[in-house]
Amino acid sequence: MKKLTSRAYVIVAIGIVFVCTMSIVAQNHFTESSRPFKTRKIQSLYQELKRTWEDIFDRTPADAYGEFIKTANTLPYSDAHTLAHIVGAILYDREGLAGLSYCTNDFAFGCYHGFAGRVIEITGSAGVGNFAEACKAQKSATDCEHGIGHGLLAYLGDGGLVAALELCPPAERESVGGCYNGVFMEYFLNTLQRDEGKGIRPPNSSEPEGPCKSSVPRKFQPACYYELPAWWRAWEANGGAPYEKQFKAVGERCALVADSDLQTVCFEGAGAQIAPFSKYEMGRIQKLCLLMPESGRATCLEEAVKSVAGSEKRSPDVL
Repeated sequence: MKKLTSRAYVIVAIGIVFVCTMSIVAQNHFTESSRPFKTRKIQSLYQELKRTWEDIFDRTPADAYGEFIKTANTLPYSDAHTLAHIVGAILYDREGLAGLSYCTNDFAFGCYHGFAGRVIEITGSAGVGNFAEACKAQKSATDCEHGIGHGLLAYLGDGGLVAALELCPPAERESVGGCYNGVFMEYFLNTLQRDEGKGIRPPNSSEPEGPCKSSVPRKFQPACYYELPAWWRAWEANGGAPYEKQFKAVGERCALVADSDLQTVCFEGAGAQIAPFSKYEMGRIQKLCLLMPESGRATCLEEAVKSVAGSEKRSPDVL
């Protein structure tokens, strides 16, 4: 097979991700009869991108991972994170649990997420213990374990939401962080199920807070509310809204959360989202946190600063 140049890989990756994204963006314009075609199209594009990177990983893992970093740095933040999921899954297929050592914190720990998802897809929930042990050797075990949550929810399905949470290793920060948040992120965004044609979960006007308010036990509610801003922002982006409008909508929705403690958690989740979308630059972080209602601005900023302190990677995205 003729090998593509690095520039060609970049073009292929950008093109496929762009077309896939546009297919999802257009979802509200399709009729019921056209949806099976749309689903097959998204699935095909995702699988084509995966095959491209499987070919690249015919090289040594270190060289291939370096190629991934170069390519992902040319992509918008969300697309780079999705590509990192693909790379993580490929690493497990090629190297087993030893492949985890190649993953880095780049692009919001996406490699760990995809790696864990593949582990659980292959081994089932029985693989959680071994992967959690492998995570302990990583610089950020909590962020590594976040991937377990993605994998569990993708494996058990939406009906297994509470079961997935119960299978998670305990979170270090009360009930926010790590595996719990991975479960909710996967529930809302279906990031590991794009190859099945799944996209972002559409909001339901009768349940604007998803399952957070009434469908999960209280001990898991903080993790759920922390992930709501990621879902709300992604859905606004799905409709083509610019960042400013995305985060303004997030702030307005967080302000409607009745429970004051959970409302604070919601604003924290907004700050966690704003940090990478601001390239971890304080001026941009402040600009977006100012879009929150006054009651949530300080909380947003404080959480975003924590994200800056804990990040090794500056997002390539721009405002």
